[in-house]
Amino acid sequence: MAIREQIYGLLSHYEKFLRIMLKDVYFFQVFAIIFIV
Repeated sequence: MAIREQIYGLLSHYEKFLRIMLKDVYFFQVFAIIFIV
């Protein structure tokens, strides 16, 4: 439980950074798919 709470704390603290990183990863995945096709 404690570890899970710490993970949730980090996620909430770096939520904006994680969102930006996820958006970049999604963009690169789409770009890679388009480039391969």
